[in-house]
Amino acid sequence: MNKKSMSISIVLLVIMTLVLVGVSLTYFIIKENNNQQLLQVSSSIDYLSIEESHLDITLDKLFLESVVGIKTLDSKQIFIDRLNENIPKYQDYYFLKNLNSIKEQVKEENIEINTEGINWKVEFIIESVKNNPKNTLNANYLYSRKFEKVFKV
Repeated sequence: MNKKSMSISIVLLVIMTLVLVGVSLTYFIIKENNNQQLLQVSSSIDYLSIEESHLDITLDKLFLESVVGIKTLDSKQIFIDRLNENIPKYQDYYFLKNLNSIKEQVKEENIEINTEGINWKVEFIIESVKNNPKNTLNANYLYSRKFEKVFKV
């Protein structure tokens, strides 16, 4: 056997190693792009969840402050006027991003006053938009909640 010639098995080993490294690098690059998209979706969902919790707390305080002194015979307009007076206070303090959507929910058909109590139904869409150079991710969430106050008998 000639000492200067290489064995075919060594050549195949080197070629297969290079192929394996190339395939592995390609796989990791593709997988990294998918993980970035997954992180964007996750951060959008987190944002919507935080915004929902923030709205729950803020609107509950707004509702309870506006309902003080309302009696069964009072009209819906008194409650609407109180809500409209109190909304600007919460805008400055809580930095409400959905203020226009909240103002749109202050209308007679969303308010019910009867002998048992007062109800205010709020329903609007919260949006989360994430922009990056490759694509844009839009996430929408329908915020729907009914605030209730029972009158003491």
